[in-house]
Amino acid sequence: MVDQDSEAPLAVVTGANTGLGFETAKGLIRQGFRVIVSAHPGLSRTALFDHGVASRAMVGSLFKLLMPLITQTAAEGARPTLFAATAEEVRPRDYIGPAGFAETRGTPKRAYIAANARDTAIAERLWQISCELTGADWRTA
Repeated sequence: MVDQDSEAPLAVVTGANTGLGFETAKGLIRQGFRVIVSAHPGLSRTALFDHGVASRAMVGSLFKLLMPLITQTAAEGARPTLFAATAEEVRPRDYIGPAGFAETRGTPKRAYIAANARDTAIAERLWQISCELTGADWRTA
């Protein structure tokens, strides 16, 4: 992101574009951190993916036939994260994922975010409830 001080400490917040992640990112930015936006790899053929497919015989057999059509390599799956961290056009609250069918594979692009996930009032309320339930609110420290 070009609009944050490149000398500031870096924070990577999972889900920084929605809900609790967004509220966390806002607090960190107020405290002087650079925050990396979120990205997802689509369906990438990693050992984790392979283990999940192998653990379900019937689904696994079907996936083996479909995998070349709907998945990408682990290296290709890393591209959205690298794009999110380095591309000048990426802005706060962007969510980066593959451009292909159902965001399962392809070149990096801004990914779909559901309307309720973009609702800042819901995010703030979720943050408030979480702080009340846990007794924690790092923003007041």
